[in-house]
Amino acid sequence: MYMKLGLFADPHYADIEAIGNRRPFLSLGRLKKALRCFEAEGVELIVCLGDLINAVAGDDFRNAANLKTITDPIRNCGIPFVFVPGNHDTEAFTPKEFRELLPWAEIASTVLEYGGVKLLFVDACYYTDGRAYIKGTNDWTNTMLPPEQLDILRNSGGDCIIFIHQNLDHDPGNPHMVRNNAEIRGLLEASGRVKRVYQGHRHGGGYCIQGGIEYITLPAMCEGDDRELIISV
Repeated sequence: MYMKLGLFADPHYADIEAIGNRRPFLSLGRLKKALRCFEAEGVELIVCLGDLINAVAGDDFRNAANLKTITDPIRNCGIPFVFVPGNHDTEAFTPKEFRELLPWAEIASTVLEYGGVKLLFVDACYYTDGRAYIKGTNDWTNTMLPPEQLDILRNSGGDCIIFIHQNLDHDPGNPHMVRNNAEIRGLLEASGRVKRVYQGHRHGGGYCIQGGIEYITLPAMCEGDDRELIISV
């Protein structure tokens, strides 16, 4: 018996046609297409790996409207939803505001379990001094997984799969990595329980195996079609 998860990352939705390579406005149609695929394939849980919206600086009303537009199709499809915040999301909203705007969603950090497999959804939107990201700012290269979430990884028994926005694999020169990635990888490899890490943030996507762990980086929905992924656990 398997559980199917439907994953997507970085829609960066906004009522804007283009920002560099991003096409924020097109993400709504791409998400709706992905949801139809998820429903047809019997997906039981939908996961966004961060950056639901492309933050519009200083415009709370517009950010809230964009968040509602991109999440309403998910809420209406009736499939449970887990959201891993990204740097653009936390630039637009505080954690309290997110929970008020998406009361029907599960928001990282959180742990779910299915068939003995732990699904660990972690939030690395923290500065290296331990402070959570602050609304209105976006130093996205200064990121870490805080000690309390390292404890979640350390103390989770059984097989685990990790879901995160920022990148955990070692890739010299990649600014999308969390700063304490070496510590985290050492912890994961020593446990022998983690087989896969799903992440977003790096819009081109990617795949590698390091220390016996697969690192799957989903390409950004805002930059192309058919960027969703269905997995079984």
